[in-house]
Amino acid sequence: MTNTITSEVLVIGGGLSGIVTALEALRAGKRVTLADRDTPERMGGLALWAFGGMMLVDTPLQKRMKIADSPDIALGDWLSFGELAPDDELPLQWARYYVEHSRSEVYDWLSNEGIKFLPAVNWVERGRFGDGNRLPRYHIVWGTARELVHRLLAALHRADTGGRLTLLHRHRITGLEQAA
Repeated sequence: MTNTITSEVLVIGGGLSGIVTALEALRAGKRVTLADRDTPERMGGLALWAFGGMMLVDTPLQKRMKIADSPDIALGDWLSFGELAPDDELPLQWARYYVEHSRSEVYDWLSNEGIKFLPAVNWVERGRFGDGNRLPRYHIVWGTARELVHRLLAALHRADTGGRLTLLHRHRITGLEQAA
């Protein structure tokens, strides 16, 4: 059976990135369709089962713990541990972008959504005696990633003014057609 749905923005996948993409599109005034393969109660993808930690650079939590981090230090750690080849242009671009913007586009964005972090920055993938992180950067969401998913889904529903959001559960996308 083929369904035809008209939407300004189609997001395939209801994991964290899909939820955030749909949320930002709704806030920009777009009509959004979010299609996910799972049931409504399992929306959120693997984040429902994840611990809820993320590597963030130069955050207020690090400053409070007197951890003097910077994008340059974090990029150096990433490159020493990530073993990028000299011709790995796209991975290098991503690494540079992430360490330069994780504070504003992840930490600050989540904080503005009411997401809180445990008041301790952890040090995983230590590099004290070799490759890895020279500084603690691992921030853990208060309530784990399950809480993160629930809060972002609540924000998604609040942003749906005027019925601009269509949620499709238990859907498998096998093709797309775009009208001119």
